[in-house]
Amino acid sequence: MVLVLFDFDGTISQSDTIGALAHSAIDHSPNPPLLKAAWDGIVQAYLADYENHVSTYSPRAPDRMTVDSEVSFLESLRAIEEASVERVQQARLFAGLEGGRMGDLAEWARETDQVSARQGFYGFVEEIVKIRGWNVGVVSVNWSRDWVDSFCQQMMVNIVSCPEGMIEGPTGLGRLVTAGDKLKAASSVMRRVGEKVSVYIGDSVTDMACLLKASLGIIMAQDRSSKLLRTLDRLGFDVPHAGDDREAQRLIWARNFDEIVDSKILDLVKKVVKRSGN
Repeated sequence: MVLVLFDFDGTISQSDTIGALAHSAIDHSPNPPLLKAAWDGIVQAYLADYENHVSTYSPRAPDRMTVDSEVSFLESLRAIEEASVERVQQARLFAGLEGGRMGDLAEWARETDQVSARQGFYGFVEEIVKIRGWNVGVVSVNWSRDWVDSFCQQMMVNIVSCPEGMIEGPTGLGRLVTAGDKLKAASSVMRRVGEKVSVYIGDSVTDMACLLKASLGIIMAQDRSSKLLRTLDRLGFDVPHAGDDREAQRLIWARNFDEIVDSKILDLVKKVVKRSGN
């Protein structure tokens, strides 16, 4: 059997949804102008922290030529990410949105076209679950489980686990804010499900560790200029497009889920399953 793990923002969703998540909470708050000002301050503080960290971190990006050096950089961002989460909590951005209201906001955001699933996502899930019988799960650093679940529920299948990072974090794992946290969450799901063969699908550098750990890593990108693909290229990885006729590639990229279904990628996973004896 195979376990397919998805990142959420920019993978299941067409683009990053943190901004839409925040603004939906702002729009439905008792005092939208006050909360919007607080959110703008949170964003500016995060960008300033990030830019300062990147400008002073050594080695610089062009000199990071190994996976270990890149992972070390990604983990060095923990304090910045944690500080941003603390600012969100102090601003009480999501106060009063308990009891499923966040899921309602996610539905509202979809209905108003603020967020949308990437092309072919639901058909892809139907292919891997109903036809192939594989298991699925979601690993994300998104701040709201209900927000992510609102997309997952539309799969119309049983989801093995959605350990995405609410601000307090999944039980036993703590907050998910870095690439290393995502890898721990993905490994936790694999142990729970008992699968040896995994497919991981993600779009950002925080997915890199999971992509490299998986039996097959699929990168979602509009083109080869994506930050993740450029990082993998710098580290010496050959990542062909899903439509390329290549054999036995552990990393590939696609623009959407339809390209994955139309390619031979899923059949390659069968070969991995046979080799593993699963």
